[in-house]
Amino acid sequence: MNCRVGELDVGEAKVTGLQLEECVVEQLVLTGAHLAAVDLSGAQLHGLDGVGSLSGATISQDQLTRLAPALAAHLGVEVKQAP
Repeated sequence: MNCRVGELDVGEAKVTGLQLEECVVEQLVLTGAHLAAVDLSGAQLHGLDGVGSLSGATISQDQLTRLAPALAAHLGVEVKQAP
């Protein structure tokens, strides 16, 4: 990884054309942000606040898998464990 960011807070901001590649972001704060053409797929995201503000972002399949519980909770979806 080329860079490491402790906390990247873009909450309430309008973010356009951002691409994060080969970096680690310990905590990404998106609450209230408006994203357009934001590519997060090349970053390792360890924490994310504001999943409801991901619209306009591109994420990787691995990131989607890790974010699935938070996305389900945000949408009010109950996920049951298989027996």
